[in-house]
Amino acid sequence: DFASVNLESQVMESEPEQKAPRSYVFFTPPEAVGALKDSGIDYVTLGNNHTYDYLATGLESTLNSLDAYGLPYSGAGMTEDEALRPFRVNIRGNRMSFLGFLGWAGNFTPNQVAQGDAKGGAAFGTADNIRTAVSHESTQGRLPVVQYHGSREYTEEPTLVTESRLKQAIDDGAVLAIGHHPHVVQGFEIYK
Repeated sequence: DFASVNLESQVMESEPEQKAPRSYVFFTPPEAVGALKDSGIDYVTLGNNHTYDYLATGLESTLNSLDAYGLPYSGAGMTEDEALRPFRVNIRGNRMSFLGFLGWAGNFTPNQVAQGDAKGGAAFGTADNIRTAVSHESTQGRLPVVQYHGSREYTEEPTLVTESRLKQAIDDGAVLAIGHHPHVVQGFEIYK
């Protein structure tokens, strides 16, 4: 009924010179957003560690491209409030809220998470941010779905931090909590 992906790239016409001080940075041409939409993707989460690869310029270009193609998103924004804002949609009579989070800020400057009104980036997946966002949506009669970008790459199981944040999201009212980042399938667990 609803297809979602983690868009782990910035969307831009060409690669700008200024980028985050990190080893790997990604950009994708805007036509890829059209391809996602044409292939049946209904929503993308931007709560990941490549959402701010080309800093504010790249994030603004990404958001503009998603808007131009009519592809909804959450998990990032030009301010912290925007990054923490859910995407809301009704699916078969169910009032759903989709939230995206990144599990770490990054150890470089500028880092990859949104901070206040002065810096954009991914929604920081702290325990407090997840609890506040999920609880708010749940008390509004919505069914929150959390996507959390965390854990170690190429490991068979999530880290304790990732597992506890995903379970906390369920405890706070999420109906589904999805983890991504390891580049391998880690399985699933039925929890409550």
